[in-house]
Amino acid sequence: EFRRASTLADAELAVSLAEALHARAQQVWSAQNLAIAYTRQGEYLGASATLRAALLQAMTAADRSMLESRLCLVYWGQGGFLAARASLGASLCQGNSDSGIILGLSSLERGQLGRAKTLFRSVLGHDPSQPWARRGWGLSMLPH
Repeated sequence: EFRRASTLADAELAVSLAEALHARAQQVWSAQNLAIAYTRQGEYLGASATLRAALLQAMTAADRSMLESRLCLVYWGQGGFLAARASLGASLCQGNSDSGIILGLSSLERGQLGRAKTLFRSVLGHDPSQPWARRGWGLSMLPH
């Protein structure tokens, strides 16, 4: 039901269901789903509180990286690039490729081409198996 509500963009129902799921499960996946539901409804404080609480628990390095990445996006949505910059930088230092992409895009928007190139290359070198890392992917995204 949560997935259906999320797919239908019924934010209010999705939040209610995600809150119930997370109250019951208290797992990484339930915290992430609740944070996403909150974010879609514009409840950035609830999203960041949920993620920060979840990050206090023991979890795998991959799960921690994923939740920290989500927290960066929440901070960015809540207060823009300046609010998320410290979190993005810390996440990038921990090897999170999403942070490299976000920082690269931000550098590109500000005309800092050299910095953007370096950030994008670091992401490609970190995980070359991603579809967007394959040769010609960028060209395939251009309108016909």
